[in-house]
Amino acid sequence: MNFLHPIVFASGAACVLVPIIIHLLMRRRRRPVEWAAMRFLQEALRRTRRRRLIEKWLLLAARCLLVALIAVAVGRPLVGAGAATAAAGRTFYLVLDNSIASALTGPDGRSSLARHQDAARRILDTMGEADRVGLVLLAAPADATVVPASTNRTAVRSLIEGATPADSGADFAGAMSRLGAALSNPDSPGERLVVLLSDFRTGSADVQSGLARLPSGVRLVASEPGAAPADNVSIARLAALRQVVLPREDGQAQTATAQLERSGAGVDRPRTTTVRLSLVTADGRSLATGQGVARFGPGERTAAATVALDLSGSASSLASGSGAMLVGQIDADALVRDDQWRLPIETRETLRLGVVSEGSWRPSAGAESLRPAQWVGLALRPSESGSIELMDLDPAALDAARLAGLDGVVITSPHRVGEEGWRRVGAFARSGGLVIVFPAAESTVQGWTDAMTTGLGLEWTFAREALTWPDTGRPRIAGGLPAGTPAEDDLLSAVRGELSELTRPVSVLRLLPVRAESDSGRPLLALEEGTPLAFSGRLRATRPAAGPGGAPVDGEAATRGVVVFVAVALEPEWTDLPAKPLMVPLVQELVRQGVGKARPALWARAGTPLRVPAQTSELRPAAGTDSPTLAVSDAGTTREPVRRAGAFVAADASGGPRGLIATNPDAAAARVDAQDRAAIGAWLGACIEGGPAGIVWLDESAASASGGALALALQASQSGAPSGPALLALAALIALVETAIARWSSHARGETAQTGASRA
Repeated sequence: MNFLHPIVFASGAACVLVPIIIHLLMRRRRRPVEWAAMRFLQEALRRTRRRRLIEKWLLLAARCLLVALIAVAVGRPLVGAGAATAAAGRTFYLVLDNSIASALTGPDGRSSLARHQDAARRILDTMGEADRVGLVLLAAPADATVVPASTNRTAVRSLIEGATPADSGADFAGAMSRLGAALSNPDSPGERLVVLLSDFRTGSADVQSGLARLPSGVRLVASEPGAAPADNVSIARLAALRQVVLPREDGQAQTATAQLERSGAGVDRPRTTTVRLSLVTADGRSLATGQGVARFGPGERTAAATVALDLSGSASSLASGSGAMLVGQIDADALVRDDQWRLPIETRETLRLGVVSEGSWRPSAGAESLRPAQWVGLALRPSESGSIELMDLDPAALDAARLAGLDGVVITSPHRVGEEGWRRVGAFARSGGLVIVFPAAESTVQGWTDAMTTGLGLEWTFAREALTWPDTGRPRIAGGLPAGTPAEDDLLSAVRGELSELTRPVSVLRLLPVRAESDSGRPLLALEEGTPLAFSGRLRATRPAAGPGGAPVDGEAATRGVVVFVAVALEPEWTDLPAKPLMVPLVQELVRQGVGKARPALWARAGTPLRVPAQTSELRPAAGTDSPTLAVSDAGTTREPVRRAGAFVAADASGGPRGLIATNPDAAAARVDAQDRAAIGAWLGACIEGGPAGIVWLDESAASASGGALALALQASQSGAPSGPALLALAALIALVETAIARWSSHARGETAQTGASRA
């Protein structure tokens, strides 16, 4: 027979010797003393000797059995299936939540992760010599730290104590999938248990998602969902007006907007938080700072703050460096890991654009009128000292070599671009290029739109012919952001406040309507009756982005390329826009903001591989980032997912800088709303036989020297173990029997009866 607590049983069994020793001591022989009436007593003893000897042996046996039963009850024997389990040993897999939500501190100042680590250590203390233990860390993507399970509990304990909170979410799906495969291994005999140690906050446990089913016979143990009230504010995103800065022209000011989210028990109350922005270099030098305030109304979960930075003294530092980092910081709260956000800012001496037209973009001497390409050239290069360089591209000779090295192309003769040319333009855009297209002025039927949508992979629909308005009743242009277009997609945000005045004198005589399927395109500028005048969209990836080993790449980091369609040709028969003050700021902003949004984002959320700039061979940690150097794969991403936020310097094979790149906390995973145990139980119950009723819940707060409720819950899962209360009840019965034998053998009844008779 095996015991759950063999040491306790052995100690109790040794106590059986106590009544035996007492019995032997009571049998010590004494020197007899003869006296006159002794012969009558000796005769009485000879008549009752046999009966007294039987009484003593029965009393000794009852006392030994009583001590033995108590020892067995405390030691908890395993019989039948339980004995086989003890002989083979149990297999524990501890699933420890070290996601960003595990850094949430409670009223006692301890983090959720610290509480779960204590529970994990107590579980290790309850294990027998033959038990095995594995460890999975939940921070996305889930890390199978010790799989398969090991008998080296000391090493597992060290790994548990060394776990620290990450900045990514909890990957329950990945963890359960890995455990399902590990527990299906026939080399895992005995009882198998999966112990989930998490608070199951909304950011960690998505109860709407599916989990892999565990093999038959696996028991699931889970900590009680966190119920302590918490209030948290996260930076969900930081967006800069200029993501690509031209220091000679944009070195005076920078504006950025911080989008904030909050969750937890305080959502129903108003709240304000301070947003501090700073522009820093890779070595940590601060170039500019600014501050704003975000205000949440009662019940509001989102808020924003726009902060302006004065860069007037930083232009030279920006021009000489390899970029800068815009860092946002908010007031500290119970979860501090999501209170900072980084946005790399690229600095460039010039932007290089190609103008796709039948003629040169440069004005011809003596020409009576300007062609569309020349109007574009004047708007983008009002002087020779500008930071935008233009080059002519022949519509019939577009190839990768001519497009290489350009930041964008402006196409004013789309009807001259063939199908192969549009495919090359599409490839250029998907590599991070900006494409701006104007209709063909000379064409009545705009048949080129089919080749454009196919080559660029757009889900847009164009009218075959332009709409024409009479001289009277010409539509006016609305200056506001069209309904349905998110503010972060507004390429005209820098001049949006002035558009009402700038658009008033512009007349539109003819326009080529366009619309988009779903959200593949958004209007930037529209007529008052709703027809888009400027339309933009991001290119969809031809296949899901993935890093090494199929690890998902952050969706925003994988998005590349922006296409802008201006629905009027730059000809007098279409509009007088080229001769109006709106022309220069319109084209300039479409190019400057469009180039920044077209390029692949130089940041990703924690838990995904980082996409890196071209020709990057490694990522070196920037100032303030505690991380080793990261290797880069041939796919243009880091070889491993990055689970913690930080800033890195991209370096090429020669060690030269290629720019800055950042990882940021997963704000969605930092939501701290408490969830009902019934909902968590239904979600987890789908993984095991027996459903929610088969889950053993742990109350980690009820801890004692022996593990408290934690140890009792684990013991309750032992198959074949007799009930402790039943053994103790049997011990109580034996105690009553021992008392009766002791009273009978003492002859107290007879003495009492004789005493009563004599008194009578």
